[in-house]
Amino acid sequence: MVATLLGCGRTGLLSERLREEAGFVDPDDEADSGADAVPLDCNRVDFLFVIDNSGSMFDHHTNLVDNVSVFTDGLARLGAERTDFHVGVVTTDLYAGTQDECHEMGGLITRTSGAHSSERECGPFAEGNYLTNADDLEEDFACVAMVGTQGNDIERPMDAMIGAIREDGAAAECNAGFLRPDALLVVVVVTDEWDGAGDPEGDGSSSDSDAWRRSLVDAKGSEDAVVFVALVNEVPRQCWPGFGYNDGTPQVEFAESLPFGFVGSVCGDYGATFTQALDVVAAACTPE
Repeated sequence: MVATLLGCGRTGLLSERLREEAGFVDPDDEADSGADAVPLDCNRVDFLFVIDNSGSMFDHHTNLVDNVSVFTDGLARLGAERTDFHVGVVTTDLYAGTQDECHEMGGLITRTSGAHSSERECGPFAEGNYLTNADDLEEDFACVAMVGTQGNDIERPMDAMIGAIREDGAAAECNAGFLRPDALLVVVVVTDEWDGAGDPEGDGSSSDSDAWRRSLVDAKGSEDAVVFVALVNEVPRQCWPGFGYNDGTPQVEFAESLPFGFVGSVCGDYGATFTQALDVVAAACTPE
């Protein structure tokens, strides 16, 4: 069940297909050959921010930077220990600011370039190309999340997500160490348009949600170890200039299909949105 600004929800056990893909083992099956999923430690959270860097996004970048501490600070409710963060940022295209092994779809960003960006060398950070508690999360995130507005106008947020978490992908060397097997993965997609890679006709009508789901299960072993937050233009005419179509349809439908999905407005109050999204993160870490 998807969570909107009205609340949150979760589903129960994974389907048999997903359990097989995730490598879950029936303890009574003598012929099993897989491995059990790694137990989830909710004091360890890997944040992946997928940020649209096309021309219409500047105000949304500022909104994100100004309010992300609501999200990170609120995670203290998840456990008695200090939350151990990994925070990575990617864009919805092959980002011009990245270099060498990071110049791949889904490569983590440590420097920014172009109009409306921070135009800075933000990293590398204490442990690599992602932020941790050893960094100044608020200041460094403000640097790396201001990715600018000169990106490709065919946004590919879900391709970027897949590229960032695939251990055998082109960006794997760049992203080494970011994704931890026992950490909760929180994916935050921030975009005001449809997913161009899953929408070849350009009408917002198609997506490859099966591939998106497989990538999460392959990376984490289970959908239950993932919170998917979509900040999109999910209501027609909600965002300027009032387009008459629902730009966020693929991401909304995908969030609805996951145990822990949340949909908020890319044009709304991010402080309130992140406060609501924290309920979904908390639900993911609360045993049934």
